[in-house]
Amino acid sequence: SLNARFDYGFGASASYAYTYEHFPKGVPLTTSTRPHALTAKVTYDHAWKKVALNVVLSGRYMSGLTSDEYTSLTDLTQTTRVHYPGYTIWRFNTSVTLWQALRLHFTIDNLFNYIPKVYYSNSPQTVGISFSGGFSLDIDQFDFKKNKK
Repeated sequence: SLNARFDYGFGASASYAYTYEHFPKGVPLTTSTRPHALTAKVTYDHAWKKVALNVVLSGRYMSGLTSDEYTSLTDLTQTTRVHYPGYTIWRFNTSVTLWQALRLHFTIDNLFNYIPKVYYSNSPQTVGISFSGGFSLDIDQFDFKKNKK
């Protein structure tokens, strides 16, 4: 894993994992573990007097996987070799905070609209790109006493 903060509110991080599963000779390769996994994130944060901005681009890459699948419910020696492709999914979120009390946010999930050709246990459960947004109001940040005469 690597993590860095740069000048002017920029940051970046990345993480990589390699997994090796050993199967004894003659045993079906019934795995759902993807050998390579990589995550990455780039951030930007900046605050002015009454406005704060946060922008995040994050993603993950999962490598392809070759596995054996059982083709019979009664004979556990019958398998077929299947390859599942690798994929990458990215997310973009941004938020703006006004007066330390009102937060507006917007997210694009699955930024590049990845849709698996076949859904299986180790594929992302997505039907494509999605958008969400919202706001929150923190009333504890308002000073109501200041406005009273």
